[in-house]
Amino acid sequence: MSVANNLKKHNRDISPMAQYDKNLESNHNLDKAPSETKDTEQNIKSPQSTTQLLGLDTFKEYHAAFKETSDYKKLVESKAYKDSKDKDTLTHNAFLAYAKEIEKDKLLYFSLSFNQAPIIIKAPNDNKEQKRFLGYEWSNRKGDEGLKELHSPYLSPLFERDNPHNPNKLAHLIRQAFLEISSPIPQDLSPYAFKTKLIAMLDFSKVDFNKAISLNPTNSQGKGKRPASFEDTNGTYNFYKSSLEIFKCTVYDFDTEAIIIGDGGTANIHYYKGKFSATDHAYIFERLNDEISLHYIYFVIRNNLNLLQAGFKGIGLQNIAKKFIKEQVKIPLPPLEIQKQIVSECERIEEQYSTIRMSIEKYQELIRAILIKCGIVANDEIEGGGN
Repeated sequence: MSVANNLKKHNRDISPMAQYDKNLESNHNLDKAPSETKDTEQNIKSPQSTTQLLGLDTFKEYHAAFKETSDYKKLVESKAYKDSKDKDTLTHNAFLAYAKEIEKDKLLYFSLSFNQAPIIIKAPNDNKEQKRFLGYEWSNRKGDEGLKELHSPYLSPLFERDNPHNPNKLAHLIRQAFLEISSPIPQDLSPYAFKTKLIAMLDFSKVDFNKAISLNPTNSQGKGKRPASFEDTNGTYNFYKSSLEIFKCTVYDFDTEAIIIGDGGTANIHYYKGKFSATDHAYIFERLNDEISLHYIYFVIRNNLNLLQAGFKGIGLQNIAKKFIKEQVKIPLPPLEIQKQIVSECERIEEQYSTIRMSIEKYQELIRAILIKCGIVANDEIEGGGN
């Protein structure tokens, strides 16, 4: 079947917009909803519900943004508002209309992108590797200026001139993606190509939904949800604050593999796989696709904390924004197998470090015990850190 015929068949089945409209009609038709849903809708329309909505962090951001809009300023300056005996209702309805339009836009793009898993092609950063990727270089040699192919016949991971269907070239992967045919990415092409879910590349968390697609290898899950006081030394689950130290708690909020980055103070990062909780001052990042090792990203950033520290701004207690982490923290991304090898070596060194550190601590304990037994120092002097 040709590409054109395939696209026509796809459009005949159901277009994305038609599917979206169909979903809205079947799932959000309040006229056919049970009375409980109608009651809920009526409650949302009441001014008292503003207080309830503002209990949610998302709507706090919406409300703050709404009060900065020209529509809000026009409303409070209007004669109808000044003459009204129910200003709260007018403000609440205007706020709901504002938030609803944004949420409808987000729902539309979520619906359109939900089942999409595009293939991402990324050129290498290194100049030498870029030339190999492109298969040519620019010559400034006098009398021989212009593009010069590096090999004859032309050689590049992009495509093969005499064989456009070569499965080991990026052009073939792109063609398969257009035909909606799922194909594994050959190992030789893994440095240049990976697949990921489109919804993971869109940031639905912001009030200003700009529809920008991020190629960042991590998927933000927002922040933790606990106050710092949630810490419990009797707990069994790890509890992460905006600190390099790890605490404990009795209840977990996440059960996943993640990188945890604190938003305040100084640069800090943790890696964990399993059940844990975090404060509302810690960003949670999950893996965006199967070509990324979160443990590798952790080791790179943990040993180059200046990458994060550059993003801490403010007078007094400094903070780092999620946008800076997602857009400004750049790290090299070798093939997955290389990432795994690096992680393995780093883990081996950490294990050696832990053994040495334990040996030193054991040695210090023995020395303390001898000094105390001999009466050279008192027990409280040792515990107090005296020398």
